[in-house]
Amino acid sequence: MSRKVSPEEKTHREIDESLKRAFEEILKEDLPDRFTQLLDELEKGAAEPAEKKKPLAKGESKSGEDG
Repeated sequence: MSRKVSPEEKTHREIDESLKRAFEEILKEDLPDRFTQLLDELEKGAAEPAEKKKPLAKGESKSGEDG
């Protein structure tokens, strides 16, 4: 025995299905070249040793001397 679906619930389901279809289409699209380049740069940065990536403290120079 199926229950009766309210008009509001039906509308929500239709919106849900429309959004799913739209996002599925977007997921099939290729990434822009610039975005791919930025991801590659992030991956290269993640491979660097931790001491190279350490952010500078306030007033600290790249040479390690306070200035």
